[in-house]
Amino acid sequence: MGFKIAVDDTGSGYARLNTVSEIIPDVIKMHRSVVQNIDKNSVKESMVKGLLLVAREAGSVRRYRGNRKRGGGFRAFKD
Repeated sequence: MGFKIAVDDTGSGYARLNTVSEIIPDVIKMHRSVVQNIDKNSVKESMVKGLLLVAREAGSVRRYRGNRKRGGGFRAFKD
């Protein structure tokens, strides 16, 4: 039985992009603030595109946190 490594809240606080590049996790979970209102902010859109590219290169699964108040859970990004 093995284990998987995940980096939570990527893009905010402690989970810096540097952490992702050093650990090369199996799962990258982006903080909700990174994807919130992404349709209205081209800088956020570019940041997420870059993070998705890094995740793809690392072979990581990309996820973002949904709205907890609405029972959002985690959702996977579609490439």
